[in-house]
Amino acid sequence: MQRQPKNVFKGGEDYEVVIDFDSWAADLVRGRRWHSSQELTELPGRQIRLRLRLNSIEEAERWVLSWGTHATVVRPHALAARICKTAAGLQERYEALRVQPEPPADRHAHTKGFPVPLSFFTRGTRSVRLAKAKS
Repeated sequence: MQRQPKNVFKGGEDYEVVIDFDSWAADLVRGRRWHSSQELTELPGRQIRLRLRLNSIEEAERWVLSWGTHATVVRPHALAARICKTAAGLQERYEALRVQPEPPADRHAHTKGFPVPLSFFTRGTRSVRLAKAKS
């Protein structure tokens, strides 16, 4: 929903979606018209509350997740529960990285596992440039 919502998902429900944004995101939210039904309410600490009427929460879920920790779903509970389930899945997926120490920096780490040596892409470019310069 960073762009105008396309209403890809059509639902038969009617949801009042309420999302609080922290001060970092509040200026970005204030500066756009996100939906025709939107209402903005200023909150303490330069935070903002966005209220929308939607007939589906699928798009809202992806949109809220795109704001990371800068957005908090207040209502509906069904949307907050979906966000919570996704967050739990992400935490589980990345848990191993949190426990493992960072591997030592390797200058050539970007080439590890690369199927073609990087020199393949630059081989011969000097001779091509020299040939063009001579002509």
